[in-house]
Amino acid sequence: MLRRFVFVLILMCLATSVAKAQSTLWVSDQLRISMRSGPGNNFEVVRILATGTPLQTKQTRGDWAEIRLEDGETGWVIARYLDAEKPAQLELPRVRDALDGAEARIEELESQLASLQSNLAEFEELRAHATELEARNAQLETSSATTMMTIGAGIALAGVLLGALWPRRSSSRGISLPRSYLRS
Repeated sequence: MLRRFVFVLILMCLATSVAKAQSTLWVSDQLRISMRSGPGNNFEVVRILATGTPLQTKQTRGDWAEIRLEDGETGWVIARYLDAEKPAQLELPRVRDALDGAEARIEELESQLASLQSNLAEFEELRAHATELEARNAQLETSSATTMMTIGAGIALAGVLLGALWPRRSSSRGISLPRSYLRS
């Protein structure tokens, strides 16, 4: 029984350590290197240099590089810690500023897009209304022409009917027409 308890306890400890080993970690970008008085670990440390320290290389000897700092001090460092590109840590503020500017521009453009979409919707509505008005106008023009033609036909018909139904006047009462005109 004691053996089982110890075995279970050991398994639990192992499971806990495996779980801890699986957590994600990152290597720090805070690097500090020793600047020495000569090319080797046996030389005295003159200064500690932090990530992003600007410097010039004068020469290399094996794994070591002789450097000169901006203040003129010289020394030796392990060459593999030197990089021609500026460290990300120093670029980060510039990149964040650029990102902030880009995000502000995106907001501005989204606002303009919303305004343009609103204007487009209004324009589409006005265009539909104009098309409707043009159709109505064409209908009214056709209706007006038909009405005028009907009125004209009605007046002509009324004239014919009045002429047919109106009593004729004798030639003695009114205007007399020559006989030659009446025979034909």
